[in-house]
Amino acid sequence: MKSRNEYIDIAKGIAIFLVVWGHVLKYTLPTGNDIYNLIYSFHMPVFFCISGYFANNTFQRESAIVFFLKKSYTILLPFIVWGTLYAYYSYLPITSLFLDKYNLGYWFLITLYILYILFLIIKKISIYFKLNNIIIEALLFGFFYILIYLIEINKIQVTETIKQLFSIHYICKYYPFFIAGYFINKYNAKINNIIKTNTTFSISTLLFIICFIIKEYYWESSILILICGMTGSYSCIYLVKSYYKQIPFRKSLLYMGSHSLNIYVIHYFFLNLDLTSINTVFFKNDANLTLCILLTLIIAIGIIILSLTINSILTISNIFNFILFGKRNSINS
Repeated sequence: MKSRNEYIDIAKGIAIFLVVWGHVLKYTLPTGNDIYNLIYSFHMPVFFCISGYFANNTFQRESAIVFFLKKSYTILLPFIVWGTLYAYYSYLPITSLFLDKYNLGYWFLITLYILYILFLIIKKISIYFKLNNIIIEALLFGFFYILIYLIEINKIQVTETIKQLFSIHYICKYYPFFIAGYFINKYNAKINNIIKTNTTFSISTLLFIICFIIKEYYWESSILILICGMTGSYSCIYLVKSYYKQIPFRKSLLYMGSHSLNIYVIHYFFLNLDLTSINTVFFKNDANLTLCILLTLIIAIGIIILSLTINSILTISNIFNFILFGKRNSINS
């Protein structure tokens, strides 16, 4: 069995907890809550950075066809299966999974899948033309990003259906974080002395705080969102890597991180409960911060425990484990 990277799993554990907590906050509190906005400024970039970081390792040890097939059954298959189940559960047409703006909540999976396919195409082009230089590769990845951006802003005309099917909006938003993770992995020797220093971490954290405050209270822009995502995810991963052995609830976070996809796909079924009534009953539409944090944390933890319990039951069967989670055996490795 492959050994897992502990600090990466802990970072994923923290990120998936923030995903669930963020969704609980979204359903229980008025729009614009600062805690919710803070979580959403960096928690998904963490996942995309980590995915990009390991994409290079996977690509190097596997052929293109194996890479494609593995991503298809580990990401695309759970997207289709769980999305279909959720559509049925919510009495929605199956087409909503592909044409709904948020893909019924499962936008992360289809976006990640398309990013992997796009990454595979760009890497094959890079190898074919022997473009194995950090600057040349950056220009190549940048060129494809410009094409995607031009489609997003309608400078290159495609139908809205095509844009939705290929998750253009989310690709445009999260492509930079995925590629940042890839470059950190591949060119680690060249940039390690910069990214591993406490000074870089301090500057990054300060920049995140400043940009977040400006974005929230003065001027919201895509540049500030990008900076918050980059600096926030970097600072989060740096902290976890530096102190992961001292982090409270370390074993729980490790377990959650190693089952982050499973928690993600299952937890949506609990969000269909009437969480909005909690705001009316407890907060009277005027949230008390302390009570808000306490209650939403309790609900989020409960949802995660229920999701992991259901997961442990479903993964007893090797067939269910493959169909539902893209794992080829009952051991989540």
